[in-house]
Amino acid sequence: MFHSGSEDSVTRRNDQVKGSPIGEPVTFRWKRNRTRPRRVSLSIGDWPTGLYLARLTSAERRIGFAPFVVRPQTPGPHGTTIVLPTHTWQAYNFFDRDHDGWGDTWYQGTTDRIDLERPYLARGVPPRFRVYDLPFLRWLHSRSKQAGFYAEDDLERFADGAAPRDAYDLIVFSGHSE
Repeated sequence: MFHSGSEDSVTRRNDQVKGSPIGEPVTFRWKRNRTRPRRVSLSIGDWPTGLYLARLTSAERRIGFAPFVVRPQTPGPHGTTIVLPTHTWQAYNFFDRDHDGWGDTWYQGTTDRIDLERPYLARGVPPRFRVYDLPFLRWLHSRSKQAGFYAEDDLERFADGAAPRDAYDLIVFSGHSE
């Protein structure tokens, strides 16, 4: 697991994510699930709120990534919150889950919905992450700015639109929202 934005080295590839390691590696036996998806559960410790990525390495040494957001345990412990553009990442995700030759995104004109569980094409890294989102996360970390983080779907957890406004002094939408 890696905490994104806190890494010391520059990411130069669109299909790569670095970050600061969190915890020890975990091994899953996958032999019986090689041809079908499988959900895995992981314990998130007392990690700071933020964007994290699981780095997945196969027995053949192929690498992929799975991003996830650790939100604050309670709204408002930080004066600022960041809403990461998770819907936009999926809107620009041209992964073809149904194998019809067209990416399953509304930009292809084949659907008006996005599936938030689809893997991303670039080994699991969200589209344009390296050039749009990562510089902002690195800037935030380099300035020791404390903020809560949410995925766009997390906004539905609030009772209404006034609740996040009342919990935070500043809400930053770090990308454009789809």
